[in-house]
Amino acid sequence: FPSHDSENHFTEDAKYYERKMKEGDKKYFYLRQPTSSNPRISKEQLEDIRRKHVERGEEEIFTREYEAIFVPGGASAIFKMFNSDFHVRPRDWIYSRLQKDFGKCEMWVVADPGSTTVFAVGFFVLNRYTGEVFLVDEIYEKDDKLCSVGQIWPRVLATEAARFGSHMPIRYYDEAAAWFLNELCAQFPNNCGITPTNKKQYERDNAFNADSCSVVKDALVMKKFFIAEECLNAVFEMTNYHKNDKGMVATNQADHLIDCIRYLFHESGWSASRYTIQTVSGYERNFYTPEDDYRKPFKSDEESSFLPSHTNELDDYQLEDLWN
Repeated sequence: FPSHDSENHFTEDAKYYERKMKEGDKKYFYLRQPTSSNPRISKEQLEDIRRKHVERGEEEIFTREYEAIFVPGGASAIFKMFNSDFHVRPRDWIYSRLQKDFGKCEMWVVADPGSTTVFAVGFFVLNRYTGEVFLVDEIYEKDDKLCSVGQIWPRVLATEAARFGSHMPIRYYDEAAAWFLNELCAQFPNNCGITPTNKKQYERDNAFNADSCSVVKDALVMKKFFIAEECLNAVFEMTNYHKNDKGMVATNQADHLIDCIRYLFHESGWSASRYTIQTVSGYERNFYTPEDDYRKPFKSDEESSFLPSHTNELDDYQLEDLWN
C-alpha cells in the first residue's frame, strides 16, 4: 500500500481483485500477508517496533506498513469509527430491516446544491423508534452542464418515488445556496416544498470544523447509521474525510454528501441521549481495520446478530471515550 492514507488506484485494484476471487474468477489472484508471517522476522523485534509506534501515537502507521492493512484516513481521519464492513449494507438488507416500521418512518431528502461544482442529494429513512438512520440513495452530479435545477429536480422526484413510494419526504437544502430555492420555485411552483437549513445552530462560524460532525460520530459508534452500498460516493467521502495538520477539516476534499448527512442529523433533531449504546469489550484502537475482532459478531445478516448482548443508558463520558 502507498505511504498516504487516502483511497487511490492501488486500493481500488486490491478491492477489485479480491472481489473477483470471491466470485470464483480464476484469472485473478489477491494475497495479503503481514510482516509477522515471515519466519525470518523476529517476533520480539516486531513487537518492539509496534510498541514504539503506539507510544508515538502512530499505531495506524504500523498497521499499514507492517500488517499490510489499509487504514482509511489514518490518524487524520475524522470518521475513524466508520466501519465499511458494518455500516455499509446492501439496499435490500436495509429495506428488509425497515419492513415492519417503514410506514411509520420519516423520509428525508437533503440537498447540497452546486451549480459549478458537485450537486449532491441524499435520500434518507429515519426510524424514530430505533433511532436508526439509513442513507438509501444519492445523486452526485459532477458535470456542471447537468447541475441546473431544471435537470436535477426531476431526478430528485423520480428517486423519491423509487425509494419512498407514496410517502411524502421532508426536504432540506443548504441555506448558502439561496439561488436554488428561487430557481426551484420559478420552474416547479407546484412541487417545490423544501426548507433551508439553519446551520448557525450547530456551526460555530462560517469556517466549518470537525466539531460539527460529532452527532454523526455518535450515530456511527452506536451503530445507528447505515449507508446503502450502492451509494458509492457517500462511502468514499466517509472513508477519506480527514483533518489537516492544524486539526481543522482539510479544504479541497470531497464532502458534498457528508454535508447532506450532517444536515440530516442536525435538522432532524437526532440525539444520542435518546438511545442506548452497546458496550464494546476489548476496545483499544481509535480506528477500524478489517481484522478488528469486535466486528466479527456483526458479519451475519441474521437479525439476532444485531441485537446487543448488553445495553445501558447512554453515558456522555463513555460515548466520548469511544469515538475520540
